[in-house]
Amino acid sequence: YSDIWGETVDLLNGTGTDAPDADRLEGGCTSHSLLRNYVLINSPSSIAGFCNAGAAAFGPALDATGVTGDVVLADDGLAPTSNGCEPFVNGAAVSGNIALVDRGTCGFAVKVANAQAAGATGVLVADNVWGPPDPLGGVDPTITIPSVRVTLLTGNQIKTELAGGAVNVTMRLGLPS
Repeated sequence: YSDIWGETVDLLNGTGTDAPDADRLEGGCTSHSLLRNYVLINSPSSIAGFCNAGAAAFGPALDATGVTGDVVLADDGLAPTSNGCEPFVNGAAVSGNIALVDRGTCGFAVKVANAQAAGATGVLVADNVWGPPDPLGGVDPTITIPSVRVTLLTGNQIKTELAGGAVNVTMRLGLPS
């Protein structure tokens, strides 16, 4: 069956139904699907693909164009060095790239503010527990770069690949295709 949930919602709302048009193709989705934040890992091919992402309550929202860049693991100089809770000691490497920080120890807005101060174009916050990527809470009206939370698995995959080379991602709003 094609997108049964979408068909049910369409039927209940009385809009977007197939009649009088032909039935949707197998796997076809409703035109009423909500856009969502996601991260597209562009390279390397070993981990390339779409990853769910939790939006931040602060800073600019992602759009359909998104932000593309190489990922750099943050180093704030204090253990654990990649939590982003202090100003980055590898700011030159982070500048112009997407910073990867680990969840924990301090608030999300603090992590993103430190990445922004280092010149990052966006921030991925890698979760420290298994589960879906919940939104990033916090308030900071000075944040001007987008940020999202990714799963523990996604964060670990990116960190593993960074040890051997570059990882390039796009953070965006839309429907992965």
